[in-house]
Amino acid sequence: MTTGEVLTEVPIPKGTRVVLSIPVYNRNKAIFGKDAHTFNPYRWLEPNHVTKGVSLGPYANLATFSAGIRAFSAISVIELQAFIVELLSNFEFSKTPKIDKIRREAAVAMVPTVEGEIEQGCQLPLRVAFAQKGEE
Repeated sequence: MTTGEVLTEVPIPKGTRVVLSIPVYNRNKAIFGKDAHTFNPYRWLEPNHVTKGVSLGPYANLATFSAGIRAFSAISVIELQAFIVELLSNFEFSKTPKIDKIRREAAVAMVPTVEGEIEQGCQLPLRVAFAQKGEE
């Protein structure tokens, strides 16, 4: 029954299992703005794009990187960025015909699968080639 009362806390008995939805939190319009459902990595480069005063985790208010003792450290984020730079500097990625059949599948994290091929597990059908190096 709905009473209209505003709740500021919810008592949770000891031993209760709580499952949080990282994908839902990371698309919260109150925190990330009207375009929260749009992939926009530039949002963290724009001043004041993410709501001030909200602090969940150590990195950009994303639940993805956890918090507390299990949080990604700053060095982990830097390592991941360096890895991505190396990938993008040395390889070229292009679509394959199956790219239009990609769907998200809930696992511990969201993983890409191909529609009709879920039994084959996580897939991301991309064509990968060595990057063409120009004359330097």
